[in-house]
Amino acid sequence: MSPPLLRRTIPRHHQPILTPQQRSPIIYRVASKTSHQYQAQPPAKMTSIFEPSPSSSDADPFSQVLLNLPTTDVATIADQLTTLVTTSPKPDTALWQLWDTLINTVITTSTLSDLPQPYYNQGPKPNHTRIFALLDAIRSQPPQKPKYIPSSFRRHLHPEDGKLHWSSPDFLPGFYLHCRDVHDILESRRDSLVPTKGGISPGECYLRFCQFLAGLMKRERDSGGNHILVFYACRMGMERRGLFPSSPAESAGTSEGSLSPRETWRLDIRAAATWLRDAGEVLWAKWMHRDDDGGEGLRRHYADALDDGTEMWEGGKGLTRDRWAFWARRLREIGGDDDSGLDDEETRGVALEAARVVERLLERGES
Repeated sequence: MSPPLLRRTIPRHHQPILTPQQRSPIIYRVASKTSHQYQAQPPAKMTSIFEPSPSSSDADPFSQVLLNLPTTDVATIADQLTTLVTTSPKPDTALWQLWDTLINTVITTSTLSDLPQPYYNQGPKPNHTRIFALLDAIRSQPPQKPKYIPSSFRRHLHPEDGKLHWSSPDFLPGFYLHCRDVHDILESRRDSLVPTKGGISPGECYLRFCQFLAGLMKRERDSGGNHILVFYACRMGMERRGLFPSSPAESAGTSEGSLSPRETWRLDIRAAATWLRDAGEVLWAKWMHRDDDGGEGLRRHYADALDDGTEMWEGGKGLTRDRWAFWARRLREIGGDDDSGLDDEETRGVALEAARVVERLLERGES
């Protein structure tokens, strides 16, 4: 069983989105497999990644469209996906299912490239180039007037023209909030040994999604406020001592269906190192540029989390230069010390890569 998650403070705009199923009675099934007008069937949870994979004949229209992503022009895919939303009699459900299906594709598709790369010890690394291109294509769609507009969907529409603007005001309606919900669910189940869709472990799903979000953050120079996820990951990974059961009594605390504390800590190190390696420069620019207290915007929403003490950090409150330096030293220790408790060459390698990124930022002094 993994150790308890560190306490968080989540601002109002990051509160979980209610699924359409939580807001309204259940309505279902595809009216026509070739029609753009349909009724979706969302699961009770905020993500369907833990639900059984449907047969090809029962797959929702979004999944059917995304099957063509490797070979079809992304502009065509984007037009088909957005049309499914704007012609649905339940646009709230359709928008939720669009992001759910796209995120599941990110997590469960090993590669969308002919040139797979090593991904730790779990097979090919997901290539997000096509997903990023698809997000750009969706954002480039012209404003669209939904055919059906229930009151719950009006919050997504532009106040002046009553249309759905895919590029404003917050880069794809509801996308970043949905990403936050999925991230938190995957994090909470990361130590489970019960496979998700595609036979992938929850821990592997969590790592893949962290890598996607870090890549998106680096590419967009923003993340809808999700920068705090990196801070949480670093706290769980670098500011916590490795947990190693040393007696039968301690080992008994590990559930039969869960990773051991040691394996969970190794997973947390890998997640934190991935965030810093792939998006450390963006985070430095946003949090540290001429502002050693971590930024007023960040502190306004996350003061409690920033100031909470942790097991290994006693250097003061906030996200400071000293804290970044501590992370770099900790990554060096984990990546280079045979006594760190990590016998995983891949994890130690990622830790050293992240350490070098942070060290370069500290040497440079500012973004």
